[in-house]
Amino acid sequence: MNVESLQIISKFMNDYEYEKAMELCDELLKKDNENSHLWALKGCCLNHFEKYVEAMECYNRSLSGNDENPFIWFHVGKILMEYDLFDDALECFNNSLEINPADDMALYSKGECLMFKKSYTEAITCFDLAIGFNPKYLNAWLNKGLALKLSNNFKEALECFDKVLFINHKSKDALYFKADCYFNLGDLNSALKCCNEALAIDGDYLNSEILLIKSVVLMDLGEYGSAIEAADIALENNPDDYDLKMFKAQALAFAGKYMEALWLVEELADENHGDMELWKLIEYIKMHI
Repeated sequence: MNVESLQIISKFMNDYEYEKAMELCDELLKKDNENSHLWALKGCCLNHFEKYVEAMECYNRSLSGNDENPFIWFHVGKILMEYDLFDDALECFNNSLEINPADDMALYSKGECLMFKKSYTEAITCFDLAIGFNPKYLNAWLNKGLALKLSNNFKEALECFDKVLFINHKSKDALYFKADCYFNLGDLNSALKCCNEALAIDGDYLNSEILLIKSVVLMDLGEYGSAIEAADIALENNPDDYDLKMFKAQALAFAGKYMEALWLVEELADENHGDMELWKLIEYIKMHI
């Protein structure tokens, strides 16, 4: 394969024209069927189309001719993650990092794997290394913060989410996680501020989750009417969300709207007979009717 052909394939891929790139790979593979670079590039195209089984076949063909390519090990690891094979994926990322220890993307992906395995301390180490090579690696900062949050290190997590917002002030994820951290720290007003900032950003992404936290915060602040409104907005998009309906029922009960609350909890009782919090709420409502 000449350098010009490789440049053309790379350009197609950089321009997101993966079908053209794959067609050229197939054409060249007819002449050079053992070319590990071509098999790797074709695998990358298939990976983009989420054809993971076919992509893996290409990567295996590539590795059989060249197992010293960190690019291939990285992409095999990403496919294995799609199938929740985190131990195997970790092995691939480790192979990639043995060849290229400074690969921030492989370090980040290794951290992701460790997060799924709930190995948060090791994951944070990987994210720190990735950030060391790329200080503006937004997702590494975000996931480091998430790992810290899941480890109950809420103050340190907030620092990471602030780093994310410095890089991208419209990150809903960072504001959502910040709200949750503030809630766990008992700073309800700061949690509410983060929720409102996140909801002001265009798009519906994460809105239901943010509105759920907002409802809980408003309930804890004793603002039951506002909590009901927030829950109603969230339920417009997720009418079957059990947690949202449960919080709305609690808010209705605490606001003294017992009949409305009773109607809702009786509907919830048909969905979940084993929720002790629900039955406690039903008893509380019946005591006040």
